[in-house]
Amino acid sequence: MRRRKFICFIGIDGSGKTTLAKRIVETLYKEGQFIYVHSLINVRILKPFMKLGRWLFVKGKSKKDNYQEFSEEKRSRFSKHRILFPLYKFLLFLDYTPQVFRKVAIPLIQGKKLVSDRYVYDTLINMGLNMNYNALRIAHSINAFFRFFPHPDITFLIDVPEEVAFSRKDDIPDIEYLRERRHIYLELAKIFQMYILDGTKPLEVLTQKVLEDMRRSGE
Repeated sequence: MRRRKFICFIGIDGSGKTTLAKRIVETLYKEGQFIYVHSLINVRILKPFMKLGRWLFVKGKSKKDNYQEFSEEKRSRFSKHRILFPLYKFLLFLDYTPQVFRKVAIPLIQGKKLVSDRYVYDTLINMGLNMNYNALRIAHSINAFFRFFPHPDITFLIDVPEEVAFSRKDDIPDIEYLRERRHIYLELAKIFQMYILDGTKPLEVLTQKVLEDMRRSGE
């Protein structure tokens, strides 16, 4: 357990990442102080370009009114303007790099232990879906990221049926939003050999399972 410095929880919205991550921080306090970090990107540099892209590509369409139409139109326009892909990735990198250094890299260098709620997986899944990437292409982008930034010692995917997640959240535009992301998460879990947790289980059961998996993986 002592060798585990960077633990990561990922999953679709409504899977229970934040609740479980914070419980693990509390539980592992005796093992050495862990810090909870919410490391999903906070868009800054990319924000005005995203607004411009929505105005150019999906003007007049709303993901709340018709998510399927909105999503298909956005990906269709992206596919027709592939020259924008490198620019989009570059701006995302500029946005994410200082945030990863501040929230993850520097604390690890200082010898702190981190429990991350989300991480690069969530960010690049969203990017990949905008570009109509499959799981393998998203995995390639993630591996490229890990050439520069910390790789979690152990990653847990909290998996729940999209219907369950949708019932837990009131800010999801459509259940299809969760369905397409859940599919990618499960594919990435195989590629990166993540531990998969049943997010419908009680919190205490999940906590015990995480601790057992951490001890087993460290043996």
